[in-house]
Amino acid sequence: MILFAMLVVRPLQADDVGVEARLDVNPVALGSVTRLMISITGVDALDPIDLPEIDGFESRFVGPKTQILIVNGQYSRTLSFVYNLYPLKVGDFVIPSLAIPIDGKEYQTQSIPVKVIDAPSGASGNLSAQSSLAGATKLQDKIFVVMNTAKHEAWVGEKIPVIIKLFVDSLTVQNIEFPQFEHDGFSVDDYQEPRRYQQSVGGARYEVVEFRTFVYPARAGSLNLGPAKIVCEVLFRSNVDSFDSLGGGMFEDSFFKNFLSTYEAHPMRLESASVPIQIFSLPEGQPKSFSGGVGHFDFQVTVSPSEVKVGDPITLRMRVSGEGDWKNLSMPSLKDTEQFKTYEPQIHQDEQGKVLEQVVIPKTIQMKEIPAIEVSYFDTTSKMYQTITRGPFPLIVKEADEAAPAVVGIPMVAQPSSIGVPAVSSERFGQDISFIKDSLGDLQPVGYRTYKNISFWMAVWFLLAFWVAGWIWYQTTHRLKTDQKLARRL
Repeated sequence: MILFAMLVVRPLQADDVGVEARLDVNPVALGSVTRLMISITGVDALDPIDLPEIDGFESRFVGPKTQILIVNGQYSRTLSFVYNLYPLKVGDFVIPSLAIPIDGKEYQTQSIPVKVIDAPSGASGNLSAQSSLAGATKLQDKIFVVMNTAKHEAWVGEKIPVIIKLFVDSLTVQNIEFPQFEHDGFSVDDYQEPRRYQQSVGGARYEVVEFRTFVYPARAGSLNLGPAKIVCEVLFRSNVDSFDSLGGGMFEDSFFKNFLSTYEAHPMRLESASVPIQIFSLPEGQPKSFSGGVGHFDFQVTVSPSEVKVGDPITLRMRVSGEGDWKNLSMPSLKDTEQFKTYEPQIHQDEQGKVLEQVVIPKTIQMKEIPAIEVSYFDTTSKMYQTITRGPFPLIVKEADEAAPAVVGIPMVAQPSSIGVPAVSSERFGQDISFIKDSLGDLQPVGYRTYKNISFWMAVWFLLAFWVAGWIWYQTTHRLKTDQKLARRL
């Protein structure tokens, strides 16, 4: 049928070429989408048309659409380009006339006046508000991002809370990504769990998604945080697909339009204003025990056990808690002395603060205490350096038993002969250790040899017999082909 139509019907001439532009919805509500269709009749192929900037709208190319008609033996082909237009503000606008070059000739579409009105309330979705913004004239009035900090003046290393809020009114929003913001001169913590609630602003009630984090300035000067950027998808209401297929009629009623309408996801990039912050350098006169902490801290130390024998381990546990930057705070630790030996401290963080654990081994019964430990920090409230001292911690150290074995995992320390404790010679690592295999491999009996297996010899005799049979078969067939007397006799 297609071949017959191509041979019989008369194609349109160049004079039959025509262009048209039309909108499917006019007027269009803020938060809805209208579809612009540019139709070209009488062409077989054409590149998509680049739309210019349209005041009051953001456009996106949807795709081409082709329609073929045969009426009274005449064949016509209409190629259409479909664009989604997303209104950005309320008002009266004009879609300008478009010049379309076809076969060296330029065709003009008509200009289209379009009116954008405020969106009705009652949108629903993953994130939507149930009251429209009174007097809203722009899409930015219905969805925007605000970035705030708790302080606009701070010290280097001070912990600064940062709050980023996404406000939404009468729109449906989904797939909200975590904010990204410029933080040159700052270190940034991970985001906390986002919060969702409602908030009234200027007489309108918004749905709010709140993101919280902390920043720590690394240098002094006039610095800027932000702007904060959030990427999300806004669902614009569309009635296009339903009514194109149904052809109007009773479905043009407003009830059916609301019932049959669909939503199209449109990505949006929202951006807040930047926040200026003045950062001051820490004053001079830092104590020797200054740990780099800025804020307000508490320091606790525990020693356990307090009664040991020479060579027994003592656990020293320190905790720094409070408000401040725990990441850059240096924890104090003990070093080896003539009276005790120390091991590399283990440091970790939890929700309450930073914790250091260190093992101390007494060398002599003359050790009566663990010396005092200090932590200094800069207090942002008093604007002065503060020092916290814990200790000294009294100990009772007794002589070690001569036959007592070394503590598991901690080598015994050689003791001076003057106090009557015999020295323990160190042992070379690895001489008495047999490492565990992580893979057994193929197990065979001790003394196993392949040539001692009967299966091996059976395979050998089978191969030999197969070779002999093949040799006999070859000699027989070869003789039948060359010995005529034998062939006649057979």
